[in-house]
Amino acid sequence: MWTRVLVPRVVRLCRNFHTHRNGALKDQSSHRTETPLSHEEVVKIFREQGVITDDLVYQTCLRINPRSFINNNHNIAPSAQNDPVVMTPKNSMNEDDAHAAQELSALGLMVTFACLDILKDGLRTGMTAMDLGCGAGYVAACMANMIGKNGTLVAVDRDPACIELARDCIGTHYPDLLSRIHFVQGDAYKGYGLKAPYDAIHVGGAVRGVPQVWFNQLRWGGLMTVPIISSEEARQEPSSSSFDCNIHSPITWQPSALISGEDQILYRLYKGHEQRIIEAPVMQVNFEPFTS
Repeated sequence: MWTRVLVPRVVRLCRNFHTHRNGALKDQSSHRTETPLSHEEVVKIFREQGVITDDLVYQTCLRINPRSFINNNHNIAPSAQNDPVVMTPKNSMNEDDAHAAQELSALGLMVTFACLDILKDGLRTGMTAMDLGCGAGYVAACMANMIGKNGTLVAVDRDPACIELARDCIGTHYPDLLSRIHFVQGDAYKGYGLKAPYDAIHVGGAVRGVPQVWFNQLRWGGLMTVPIISSEEARQEPSSSSFDCNIHSPITWQPSALISGEDQILYRLYKGHEQRIIEAPVMQVNFEPFTS
C-alpha cells in the first residue's frame, strides 16, 4: 500500500490516539486525557486499522513491549522518528511536546508493525532471519519471537553499546528468546554471511542503495524491508517493478523511481526464484541513516 493512503490516515490516528477509549476517537483540541494508551491498546488499534494483518504478528506485537528496551544505565537514545521508543523523560516536556512525542512513538510502532507484517512469510517457525542495525533490540526480539525456538535470528550492530543493551534488555524481559539470537558487532553493510541464507532481512537504518551482499545473503523466495534515501531530482511516484539479480556483480541497487529531496521510502524487496528482485514501495518513513 502506497504511503498516500496509509500514512495520512495513521498520522490522524496518532494525533488523537491518546484520547481513544472503547473504540471512540475524540477531538484532541476539545479533550485530552492524562492517561496514555496502554501498549495493548495501541497494538489493537493498528490491528483494526489494517497495519497488522497476520495473527502471529499480532500476538508478537502484544507480547513484546517497546518499553522493555529502555535502560537508563546505557547512554543510548533514539534520534530517528521511526524509533518506537520515546526515551525523553515525561516531566522534562511541556504538554505539547509530550503529545508530539506520543505521536512520533506511535508512528515508529506503525512502521515496525508494518515491517513485521511484510516479512511474516520469512519469519515462520524454524526460519533464519537477520536484523541489520538492531539498536536496542526491539525489532530483533519481535523477529526472534516469530521464528520460534528452532529458528535463528542474527542481530547486527556496529555499536558495542547497542549490542550490550539489546542483549541485556532481551535477557531481562524475554530470556526465552536469547538462545535463538546471535548477536554480531560489525558493519551492517556487510551483513553476516556465516548464517546465510536468510528467509527475511530487516534493515533498521536508511541507505541510499542496497549492497549486493545483502541480496547474496537473502534466500531465493526471501523478503527484505529497507528504507531508501532519495536525493535525486523529482521523478515519477515510486511504483512496483522488478530487476535481474546477478549475484556475481558487485552492484548497489537503487529503486527504479525516487522522489525529491531527502525523503525516505520503505521498500519491500522479494528475491524471486527466477533471479528477479521484485520491488514495491510501502510508505514514507524517517530512519536514522546507516554510516559506513
